Amino acid sequence: MLTAMTMNPAGYIQSRIAPSLAAFMVLAMLPGAMVRAAEIRVNPPSGGVAVFVLPSADPALGALGIESGAALRDAFDRCGRFLPVEEHQLRWAFRGAGSPTEDDFYGRAARLLDVDLYVVVAPSRMGEIYGAAMRVVPRRGDLAHLERVVRFESRIMVNIPLRLAKAAALLHEGLPVSAPVIARLEFERYLIGAGQWHGLSAGTFPTRDHGAIEVLVTGRYESVARIPSAKPGIESKIVIPVYPDVRGRSRRYGARISENTIARYGADSTLLKNTDPRKRYIEGACIINPGGNACLPVYGAFLATGYLGFRDPKADAPGLAISGSMLALQLSLPSFLTGFSAHFFPWERDGDKTRDMQRLQAVMWATTPLTVSAAYFDQLAVQFSRAGALPPFFEDRDAFAALCSAVVPGGGQFYKGRRLTGWGFFISEMALGACSAYYFDDRGRGRLLLAALGTVKLADIASAFFMRTGYDVYNRETADDRASLLPFLQMREMPGGEDVMMLGMSYRP
Repeated sequence: MLTAMTMNPAGYIQSRIAPSLAAFMVLAMLPGAMVRAAEIRVNPPSGGVAVFVLPSADPALGALGIESGAALRDAFDRCGRFLPVEEHQLRWAFRGAGSPTEDDFYGRAARLLDVDLYVVVAPSRMGEIYGAAMRVVPRRGDLAHLERVVRFESRIMVNIPLRLAKAAALLHEGLPVSAPVIARLEFERYLIGAGQWHGLSAGTFPTRDHGAIEVLVTGRYESVARIPSAKPGIESKIVIPVYPDVRGRSRRYGARISENTIARYGADSTLLKNTDPRKRYIEGACIINPGGNACLPVYGAFLATGYLGFRDPKADAPGLAISGSMLALQLSLPSFLTGFSAHFFPWERDGDKTRDMQRLQAVMWATTPLTVSAAYFDQLAVQFSRAGALPPFFEDRDAFAALCSAVVPGGGQFYKGRRLTGWGFFISEMALGACSAYYFDDRGRGRLLLAALGTVKLADIASAFFMRTGYDVYNRETADDRASLLPFLQMREMPGGEDVMMLGMSYRP
């Protein structure tokens, strides 16, 4: 409704609108004017959506259906394109649509309501897993691209309504305001069926079919616009390039889903209920792991993971093999390159060990703590994945992963459960670092290698920040319906007891 209709005309004119608009609004309310007050009535916004939820005898599914319907109506209302039909209107349509057991019952109800779009939600449950299927059916030809069916599953019931609402918000991406012409006023002014609810505000907007239009004053669902270059007919549509903030709303829904998931699967809820998991995590990385590796190199990285309370942990053989090989290579490569004639320790120099070789040996020995740290993070990724838990600091996972990669090559990838990518960055950075040390005196080659090392390091930190987590327990709860291709490296125990290492790509539909 126009704002001027809800206020004292004189007060509104003095405080809110220019004299020319004031005269126009007063003219609209005077008897005998071109458009009388009775003709400017409050119409619902163009377009509507009916949200139908299938009934269920299960009380849990009944509650899930109520929450899902409320979340969907709220999402549609906030996006400002399809006005949700109210409950009493749905009941009226049900009475006129026939028997619910007949085919196309909800289609007939939607036709009675004359909505542009209707949604049918079917909640489901299988054991501890809740689910919902949402079918979106447009009733206008120009909205045919919105037709789709999406399905979600979750062990966290409160996440289902949020995921449905997120899908409904994404449905509005790229939808402009489509405002029908309700009435023709004077002085090239028209009453159009779009207002503040649609995201419209006073200003000038370019349109494809009607040139530039000027929105003079906006109400909740209607506005007065000046259209100088065209004379649109009554009920014709004016497409205004104003779009809803789909990405922002989607991120807000996603943040709430993430918070619920971390609260359910975080280390403080699953592994360390009566202990500060953040403190344990830092102590494990800085104290327990170095001590364990001093006693049992590489294998101590697996033993140190027990400090975080994993139940029946199992060492990951491929990870231990890679980290053990890297550690052995760091300690023995300089000796191997000199035919084992040079002194084994880096602080001792003899005639068979050049200065460049001694520098290489010193760097490789000095970086052994990075290797055992990478081994520890790699084993943690395996244990968290097997336990169905999320590591501490996960609410700040992107920043913390970037910090881990800044300290340990590939550390952020390991923290997010991306083991294959983590080892790729680790080996690349360690190799470039060793070569940079060996060719340090060769300015041209040394600078080139240092530049390459810096580039890879920056790529490591950036990818750790932006890369999606690799933990299935989190991805199942938060993933949308888009497909993804993910690398994996893992050991699986076959039915006969044989361990098989698997390396490849997984496709998540």
